[in-house]
Amino acid sequence: MYFEKIKKFVVRWNKNRLLKRKIRKTNQEISQISGEYAAQQVGGLDFPDVKKLVIVDPLGCYGDALYVLGLLRRLTEYGFVVGVITNKHLQPLYVKVLPQDKIYIFEDDGSVNSCLEQEWDMAVDLCYMWNHHWEQRRKIIPRLRCYKVVCDPCFMENKAGIYSAVIDWRQEPHFGDRMSRVVDCVRKKVGEPRIFPFYLPDVVEGSPTKRYIYINTVGRVAWRSFSDHQVKMLIDWAKTLIDIDVFFYIDNSIKLEESGNIKIARTKSFIDACNLVSGAAAVVTPDTSIVHVASAMDIPILAFYCRNDPEVFGKMMYQIWAPLSTNSRIVLPEEDEEKCSRISIRSASDRQMIEGLAWLENHLNAGLVAG
Repeated sequence: MYFEKIKKFVVRWNKNRLLKRKIRKTNQEISQISGEYAAQQVGGLDFPDVKKLVIVDPLGCYGDALYVLGLLRRLTEYGFVVGVITNKHLQPLYVKVLPQDKIYIFEDDGSVNSCLEQEWDMAVDLCYMWNHHWEQRRKIIPRLRCYKVVCDPCFMENKAGIYSAVIDWRQEPHFGDRMSRVVDCVRKKVGEPRIFPFYLPDVVEGSPTKRYIYINTVGRVAWRSFSDHQVKMLIDWAKTLIDIDVFFYIDNSIKLEESGNIKIARTKSFIDACNLVSGAAAVVTPDTSIVHVASAMDIPILAFYCRNDPEVFGKMMYQIWAPLSTNSRIVLPEEDEEKCSRISIRSASDRQMIEGLAWLENHLNAGLVAG
């Protein structure tokens, strides 16, 4: 017991040490770049009149991208000329709302140079953790000759010379509301409706059946994935649902044999997952992009989120990334007595899992989900 406490302390101390080292290095790089490009920066704090703007999305996550797609669609509907700077693997999504020549790829130097040659009125950097993905952002943001806006106040405060103004996202409870703040600033109006995750109807093949359940067990990181024990509970529960098939997307380390109504979701891409979710009667998933795919399609969701310290993360994760569908339930692990910045969804109790599945099964039995 004593050894485990010492081990936890050493692991936490080492993470903090590495983070502080990364912050020091990033600050040095930013100070150098700030001095080099300060002369190019447009001064002032008032947002200019904007006709052409480029959105910088370095986050690389499908969940974030679905909301960014909603933002891009909203801006184009209002008549703005819009471009996006993003990661290569997200390009197939962005072509659904923007022409190919308005999508710029961080990994492609030719594409980056093409973006720099454009005459933008404004660039909006969506990265909300100032020291995240800086290696990608530093390639292009300081070199853009336009009014530049950041969404993380910490970056604005310490890096004057790169950015002109800040949109303080910390004031908004949900990512959809945060995205609407960008439109507020560009249009110079207040009260823009919440932006919902973008639904990709043109990638869904055939008519939805609504006669199966989709269970995703894998999050982007371990603390946002189900434990082996929780996966077993989900499988045991699914076997009791004789009249409806249940598709599982599982980690390769877990062996699952198809039998009866138990199926394996053999999706090879995010688009495949969208196709499968579109035909589901309901979805069970940890906090990951699948929440927002189902939310965009208004499919009932049982979603599991970690519990975290709002002093560390600004707001609780479930407040920022809650599903927006009309029929959803969130499961949070119970609070731990030990002060901890994050409590994994793997800490959710068996009782919480059983109660959540009972909620879902009640809807199935009532015909509110299967239709």
